[in-house]
Amino acid sequence: MITQDLAQPDLVEADVLDPEVVRSLGAIPGADGGSLFAEIIELYLGEEPDRLEELARLCERRDAGAVAEWAHAVAGNAAAVGGTAVRRAAAELECAARAAQWSDVLTGRNRLEVASRRLRAELARHAPHRL
Repeated sequence: MITQDLAQPDLVEADVLDPEVVRSLGAIPGADGGSLFAEIIELYLGEEPDRLEELARLCERRDAGAVAEWAHAVAGNAAAVGGTAVRRAAAELECAARAAQWSDVLTGRNRLEVASRRLRAELARHAPHRL
């Protein structure tokens, strides 16, 4: 179940997690009696490690097209959970990959990984039982 913090979106680190998304999704009931946001957190955090491993493989292969597609999908996933910094970093990574600028791709990958750690920590504050 979602914790008290979500009732107070001003406690959310806004550059990492959009407080409006937290407020909106936190108010919608989920299938298990908790909030929809709690369910989305569970899904997002459950898939994140595999997504980051996939990015590492795509970068090793220097597959710019696949990196761009991956980044586009991740930006959408991050937006759905309110992950503002991850969404921004993924969008920048997508642009770099579409231009096949590998030094920018690698920089973007590092930024995305940092943003992902910050989002994971912020989400963990709202679903500490998950981690």
